[in-house]
Amino acid sequence: MKVCMFVKNTFQYDARVSREALTLVGAGHEVTVIAIHDRTTTEAHEVRDDGIEVFRVPRTRLGVEITNDSRRRIKEHIWARNEYFAHGGPNGTPIEKTTRDKLVTIGLKVARFAVKKGWKLARRAVRVQKGRASQTAAINRRMIARGLETGADVFHSHDLNTLFVGRICKERTPGSKLVYDSHELQTERSRMGGNWRRWATWNERQGLPAADALIVASPSWIEFNRQLHGEVPALTATVLNTPVHRTVEPRDLRGELGIPDDVPILLYQGSIQENRGIEPAIEATMLLDDAVLVVVGYGYHRPALERMVAERGIGDRVKFFGPIPHEELLAWTAAADIGLANIISASHSYHTSLPNKLFEYMMAGIAVIGSDSPEIGRVIRETGVGEVARADDPESIAAAAKKILTDPTPYIEATIPAANKYQWSVDAQKLLNLYQSLR
Repeated sequence: MKVCMFVKNTFQYDARVSREALTLVGAGHEVTVIAIHDRTTTEAHEVRDDGIEVFRVPRTRLGVEITNDSRRRIKEHIWARNEYFAHGGPNGTPIEKTTRDKLVTIGLKVARFAVKKGWKLARRAVRVQKGRASQTAAINRRMIARGLETGADVFHSHDLNTLFVGRICKERTPGSKLVYDSHELQTERSRMGGNWRRWATWNERQGLPAADALIVASPSWIEFNRQLHGEVPALTATVLNTPVHRTVEPRDLRGELGIPDDVPILLYQGSIQENRGIEPAIEATMLLDDAVLVVVGYGYHRPALERMVAERGIGDRVKFFGPIPHEELLAWTAAADIGLANIISASHSYHTSLPNKLFEYMMAGIAVIGSDSPEIGRVIRETGVGEVARADDPESIAAAAKKILTDPTPYIEATIPAANKYQWSVDAQKLLNLYQSLR
């Protein structure tokens, strides 16, 4: 069959989408991936060596983005003025009354300017929101147009933000099918406010009836969606984020980062966001006598973490590395002693997730510290590959690390059968069975 996949990223580091596409190509399907174009790092069109054809649509740039850096500079400007007036001048030197009067006048002007600037920023924020909506609509139109050109038999929407695109393509392509692949619980994601949750619920409820099949990344999500929406497609599958089974030769992570051979490495890998347990892991590392935390990956939260580490002067204990192409990742992972999967239960999606990193640590042959949550905790206890800990508690994480480092051999040995059980060939067959049922 001709398969057209939609994903709203650049399709460079998305291991799940890549594995699924490669599996379908290997089974004889023709796969096209439609993604987002970043002119600095990606091609608008390419046919990869593995047989996947990729089209990337451009972003529009409507509205003006108010960055955190802009807000910070405005605040620093106002604080500097206030500090000047509060202490009477440069270095606290006395100021004559006439001068103070002039400064008060200037201060009032600065205050009026700040108020005016505040209103201007508020109005601009409204325009930004409208701009984002326009940008999303433009990207959707481009994806739909490109998707229709493929004449696909199956449109495969990765996550809720492409479900509308897949639904429209199905409606306009007679006889085609739609697969909805939910990488997270889309209505229960971390940092979602009430309005976004209501919007996501409405949006998913609009698109889900058009789907011929539902794929999820954690076992409990099918029932959750059934309870939320009343029904789900009859054809469903749980396809875990497992890696391809292979022998892993460690890369020289220690040499790359200047870490001595006798210093244990705790490693976090993946998208660097809030509630991924990185801050508690940093605090836990400080509680260990001699260990280094390596954070591998990238994401919007990384600059904030790098600033925090620099301000505290702990750059010798916490190091950042990557991002790394997913085909190279496990070799770097294997150089660590303990992998961290202490996802904080900040949302139901996180609470019930089974992230890539959990299974990648097993494949790389390193022990694991994971959240004491329904799915991560269950897998760790079932396989014996590590210890569970309270995800947001540095002392709990540090205690688990000390227990593992005291005698790591049983945990490392347990990763061998665990990696055989939780590997992509098992989940690939679930995907292929689902596609066979779509014929």
